[in-house]
Amino acid sequence: MPLSKKIKYINIVGLSSILVYGLLLFINFDNLPDKVPVHINFKGQIDDYGSKYSLIMFLVLNIIIFAGILLVIKNSHIANYPVKITEENKSVLYYRMQFFLSLLSVLTSLVFSFFVFKSFDMVTEYFYFMIITIILPLTIILIFVRK
Repeated sequence: MPLSKKIKYINIVGLSSILVYGLLLFINFDNLPDKVPVHINFKGQIDDYGSKYSLIMFLVLNIIIFAGILLVIKNSHIANYPVKITEENKSVLYYRMQFFLSLLSVLTSLVFSFFVFKSFDMVTEYFYFMIITIILPLTIILIFVRK
């Protein structure tokens, strides 16, 4: 089953998010302190620190997760579905799974990118990043792009 335009565009948004925060990380890596936040609790408090090299590990992990999700999106039949797949429901279920996984990959990129922005003490800029790189394009895609 070929990917719809909407699914392709959403994945481009996820990939562009990874590229933007990856570039931010590599361009400014020398300016990072040796210890950076690596875990933030639900209250927004930093509760664990690690080496600045852990941010590179986060970036690599994000790329691996993105690639894995993309693999499942392109091979929708390998995903686990809560209902039996039939010829009648196959295209709808595959599309819904692709859509869900595409949004999940964007959300995953947002979480990982937050650590990079937080490490540079750029939390305010992170919200601009979210709006310009992710929320605005996603909104346009979800509203205006047909299946």
